[in-house]
Amino acid sequence: MTLARYQGTGLAEVTAPPGMRRTPRWWRQLSCSRYCPRCLAANGGRWMLAWRIPWAFACTRCQVLLVDTCPDCGRRHRRTGTGQSRKPGRCDLTGLPLPPPRLPGATTFSCTSDPAGTPAGTLPADGRVLAAQQHVDALISALLASRGRPAETAALRQQLDDIYAVARAAASAVNGPGTLPPAAAAVLGELAARPGTPAPEEPGDSRAPLPGPVDRYLRQLAPVAAFGTAVADIMLHSRPGGPDPEIAAWIAANGASRRSQPGPAGMLSDWNRASPALRAALAGPLAARLDSFRQLRYRAVAGPARIPRPGQAAGLAGLLPTLIWPGWALRLMPPEGFNFLSYRAGLTVMLAVAVTGAPDCRTARELISLHPAHPGDLATFTSRLRKHGVLEPVAAAICQLARQLDDNGTPIDYARRRRLSRLAQAQLDVTAWRRQRHILRHPATWGQPQQPGDTALPAAPVREHLAGLRLIEMLTGTHPRYLPGLLQLPAPRTQHYSNFTLTMPAQLDLLRRQASSLLSKASIDEPVTWEPPPGWVTGIPWPGPDPDSTTPSDLHPLIRARLPASAIAARLATTADHVLLTATRCPAPRLPGDPLTARSP
Repeated sequence: MTLARYQGTGLAEVTAPPGMRRTPRWWRQLSCSRYCPRCLAANGGRWMLAWRIPWAFACTRCQVLLVDTCPDCGRRHRRTGTGQSRKPGRCDLTGLPLPPPRLPGATTFSCTSDPAGTPAGTLPADGRVLAAQQHVDALISALLASRGRPAETAALRQQLDDIYAVARAAASAVNGPGTLPPAAAAVLGELAARPGTPAPEEPGDSRAPLPGPVDRYLRQLAPVAAFGTAVADIMLHSRPGGPDPEIAAWIAANGASRRSQPGPAGMLSDWNRASPALRAALAGPLAARLDSFRQLRYRAVAGPARIPRPGQAAGLAGLLPTLIWPGWALRLMPPEGFNFLSYRAGLTVMLAVAVTGAPDCRTARELISLHPAHPGDLATFTSRLRKHGVLEPVAAAICQLARQLDDNGTPIDYARRRRLSRLAQAQLDVTAWRRQRHILRHPATWGQPQQPGDTALPAAPVREHLAGLRLIEMLTGTHPRYLPGLLQLPAPRTQHYSNFTLTMPAQLDLLRRQASSLLSKASIDEPVTWEPPPGWVTGIPWPGPDPDSTTPSDLHPLIRARLPASAIAARLATTADHVLLTATRCPAPRLPGDPLTARSP
């Protein structure tokens, strides 16, 4: 005979800790009771417990909208607070004062009207409002019957979470400036019907059934709950393949956030209990109103949006090297206006945010162990991309790549490689390196510039240090400029490292063999290096050159001629960064009698 059967279900709360409000999971605890006048007339004035559940807004047996207030005194139907016995079949406000605040000297007013005589709005038998109430009733019955089965209870709660999220947003959006979708207008038309009067021919022109701003008090009214729940039922269950995009776009354009964080991000935060598919349906239409960071975080560009999954960011970070794959950075970088290394770092932060869903850039950097070599933030980087006119294709490519990584994974666990000191701080096999250097018989003039504009290479001990850094870069994907602590390459040595990698194609196989040996000793069965296939991103105009457009047969003769990267780039009609990348990716061709291609036994 009490609401105790609903305790702990989220439908209604009977008890609460001292000083705390009784707050159910959905809506607000009704401070009154709705009722069906026709049921009261038929059963001798007996009240139904289900009418006190906020999800009850229509009587499916009588096919009417439940009533919230007494027609004579205009107040909601509350339980008596006077301690007097009830009078069955009479308004519960008997002997109660008028609503506060009362003016001094105001008198009480006794209401003795019969709730069974209250006019009730008739609903179409095949309408959307009654269908929504029937669906909700079935979910509530299943929820009550699922006690003791946590998985089943969680699934049912998730369905009610989704309905409630859309219902609340629709109740706020109905008074917005946008045009109502046909489905929402049809629901308004059903709610506008009164006994003996047909629904208006153009229900979209009449919004009288719902009040103005839907605040906490008005959300407890049956028409508001009926409208929101019916729209939610249509959005979620009227079409296969996911939520209705038209209703989602209308809610995104006209809904308002109730939180302190205004704007689209606040709206998404309001949907924290909704399912990922539903939140993604809302994030998509909001993409145009989100800033660059949130567009990446929700992957709201060039495809379906997603909502970050709490607690999985660290696991997803293992899909990423510390710096984005150089081939992808080259494709996404304009030929002029950017430094390749810092551009890779900026793209890495963008990809880390898109893959992990990190709440901020600092967290994204920490997840992939990206130690900043210089100050800078994502807002500055994306602003520069926007000035160069490449922000849209770059962001679209990053979001598509993040989806593919999420779906397909990578053959390399980068997080594990970063954790293992034998890989993250790998030591070069100096003996094998020197033996290889002896076989190669490099000329004694290595330390001298060979062409105008060429830069002298460092001495042999420094080259060995740079080779060790290149070995670490192979294993972890981290350029030495972004390594932590003492391993980090100083800025003045960055050019030395670039010149060194340009002239080392013959030693590339040796470093690969050493990297493979280190992986085997760590019991890791993975390729030394890997890059996602370019076909993972489609429909995007690449701002930069294709890394595979330059072949080793084109490049290595120019390297052997000791031309600097800038001169080689001019001859091949490409960029110096493209030349450097190709030199580190392609081993030197085997040419008979060429000492540069000799290999150690």
